[in-house]
Amino acid sequence: MATHPEQLPKHPMRLVMRRTGLSADVLRAWEKRYQAVAPERSAGGQRLYSDEDVERLTLLNQVTTNGRNVSMVARLDLDQLRAMVVEDAGAGSTAPTSEPDRFADRGLLPRLLDATERLEGQELERLLRQGTLHIGAAAAIERVIVPFLHEIGVRWHRNLLNPAHEHLATAVVQRTLHWVLDGASPADDAPRIVVASLQGERHEIGLQIVAAIASGEAWRVVFLGADLPVAAITSATQQAGARVLAISIVAAEHDAPVLAHITALRHSLGTAVTILVGGAGAARYREELGALGVHLVTDLGQLRTFLRTYQQHPS
Repeated sequence: MATHPEQLPKHPMRLVMRRTGLSADVLRAWEKRYQAVAPERSAGGQRLYSDEDVERLTLLNQVTTNGRNVSMVARLDLDQLRAMVVEDAGAGSTAPTSEPDRFADRGLLPRLLDATERLEGQELERLLRQGTLHIGAAAAIERVIVPFLHEIGVRWHRNLLNPAHEHLATAVVQRTLHWVLDGASPADDAPRIVVASLQGERHEIGLQIVAAIASGEAWRVVFLGADLPVAAITSATQQAGARVLAISIVAAEHDAPVLAHITALRHSLGTAVTILVGGAGAARYREELGALGVHLVTDLGQLRTFLRTYQQHPS
């Protein structure tokens, strides 16, 4: 006997959270922002998910964990998502090579460097956007943009590139990151994160990378930028009702002011706000940050894991 749609099992959100590994915030965000699923409602307004919804959400969690942007895969059918999971598995799967590996094999980094050396900013931006669309924002940031910036820095220090090349590359990357961030449309109830750097810290590109990663994890980003006094960061964090504050330390030339600023932030914000500190100059303060109850983030994978875990178990 055929089963009518209304007779198919329906699952409440708490069960779907356990089965998929996704938080309630992410489930609601993917529904509202991307129409990934359309759960029914009970008489009391509770979301009820079908078996197909649960499978779709599980697959979406897998492919986004592998670096794909949820906005670009949310509307794919189940067969496409299943194939994508196999493809991303790489070694040991039926797919000969994962999508990011195939893209890397096309020699994107040399093409980016060549465009930079020729001062072809439009070509450089086109390549970066194509890479982002192809493998997703998170994967593009970690596997394309960060290695590209590192190589630009190496060549600049070796006098293989002059300041004009470095400035062009930085400007194009910043435009690309702004493009990623501008494309985000977080849910009204999405958790908020403030992204800023302390007074005297003028490097902004790391902040933009953090903001882009957070927006891809369905957070609402309040981007303050660089070189801000403690009072301004504190006020903005409180006004925004942010759960998390992310601070970047790059130069950190004067140890005493940096620690004094972070201590002041910790005391003024209390324990209601989780403070993350990352950047090239942050690791030297590992012990001091730990003593203050501040989280040191050493890489983007750790940042992404924190943001997902925090959504599931806010503290």
